[in-house]
Amino acid sequence: MNKFLLFTDARTGSSNLLNMIGRLYRNQQNISHTHIGEPFNMRGLRIHYPQFIEEIKGAWRQGWSRRADPEQTYVDSRGWLPNVRMPNECVTSILEKCYQHSCGIKHLYGHLAQANPEFKEPEGNQMSWTITPLSLGPPWQYSPPKAGQQNFVLLKWAVENGIKIIFLNRRGEFARALSFQLCRQTGVWGLKQTKEDVSTQRSRREMDNIKLKEVSLKKIVDEVETHRHASRVYSEFLAGQDVHYVFYEDFFSDTGRLHAVDNMYKICDFLDVPHTELEEDFVVNRCSPKHKQHVGKTLRNIPNINDVINLAKNEYGTDMSWILKK
Repeated sequence: MNKFLLFTDARTGSSNLLNMIGRLYRNQQNISHTHIGEPFNMRGLRIHYPQFIEEIKGAWRQGWSRRADPEQTYVDSRGWLPNVRMPNECVTSILEKCYQHSCGIKHLYGHLAQANPEFKEPEGNQMSWTITPLSLGPPWQYSPPKAGQQNFVLLKWAVENGIKIIFLNRRGEFARALSFQLCRQTGVWGLKQTKEDVSTQRSRREMDNIKLKEVSLKKIVDEVETHRHASRVYSEFLAGQDVHYVFYEDFFSDTGRLHAVDNMYKICDFLDVPHTELEEDFVVNRCSPKHKQHVGKTLRNIPNINDVINLAKNEYGTDMSWILKK
C-alpha cells in the first residue's frame, strides 16, 4: 500500500474523496492518522489535528530559520498566508512530518504561493515561466529558489519520495468558480454533519435559507481563468510522471455516482491497495447528493442569479438553468 498525495484546488469535492481514500488505510498500524487534510492551512489543523500543531510549528520555524529572519511573521489567525513564499525547506519539513504520522495528505494548491505569470519580482529576481516537465530534469524550477514556487517544491518532493499523486480536478469550471465565490462571501465551506463540526460549516436548513449578496461576475471569470492556468501548469509540470487524474464529476455528478465505486477501485489499483479494503457502502454514502453544499435552493438566493446563469451560457456554453427549477 503506497502513501498518497491528493493534489487539487478548492471546491472539487476533495474532502469527501479524501475521506474515501483515507478509509482504505484504516487498518494500518504505527500511524496517528489515516490521512491529514490541508497541512498548510493552520486553521484547519487546529480544528482537526490539534495534537499535530506543535510538530508542524516546529517544522515551520526550523525551515524558516535557515533562510531568513525567524522573527518575521508569515502566519495570520486564519492559517498560512497564501501569497507568501514559504521557504522550500519549510515545505519539505512539514511534508516529512505529515508522512511520518499518516498515509497521505490532501493539499489545496491555493494554500501555497502559486505560479502566477503576471506577478512581477523585484529587479534582479525575475521569474522564468518556461514550462519544463519534471521528468526532463533540471531546470525543474519555474522561478529562482529565492522566489520559491512552493507547489513545485511539494510535487517534486512527492515524486522523489515515491508518494503516489492523485490529481483531482473539476470539469464544471464555472460551477466550481461560482461555489468558490459563495464560500468566500459567506465564510461557509461545507455542510455540517454533526454537532462537533466546525464554525465554517452550516446545516442543510441553514444553507437553504442563507442570505446572499450579489455575486461579482468579474470575479467568477477571473477564478475560471486562474483555475485553468493552474491546472495547465501543474499538469505540464507532472508530464511523464505516474499520476492518477480524476474529476469531481467521476464521483459526485448524477452520472458519476453510478460509477463511483468502480472509480474507487481504480484508485485502489493505483495505490496498490487490496480491493478488500474498500467499503462500497461508505463510498455510496459519501457521494450522495445530501453532502452537496450549494444546491438549487441555495443558489436561488443569489440576487443576480439570472445574470450568473446568462454568463455561464453565453461565455462558457454551460447550462445552469436547472437552478431555477423548484
